[in-house]
Amino acid sequence: MMNSSIGVVILAVGQFSRLGQSRQMLFFQLKTLLERVIETLLEIIERKNVVVVLGAWCSDVDMARKDLNAPTCYNIEWESGMASSIKAGLLFFL
Repeated sequence: MMNSSIGVVILAVGQFSRLGQSRQMLFFQLKTLLERVIETLLEIIERKNVVVVLGAWCSDVDMARKDLNAPTCYNIEWESGMASSIKAGLLFFL
């Protein structure tokens, strides 16, 4: 059963400086972690209530979510920190 009263903001924004590569793009059992998160959420939440926030490396991360047709928004202020990405995701729903 789909839940229409829950909204989810997926943060796929960072520069990946600690790991040296995008955690969202790491593969586990033939899928990226981002694909796994989106697929799982779309099983329980309506697509219109999910947004993927992009920032650094947005074109690479965007390719991972395209096949799943998950809505996205871009945080132009991603370098200022996580709060700006959360804000961008919340503003998507307004």
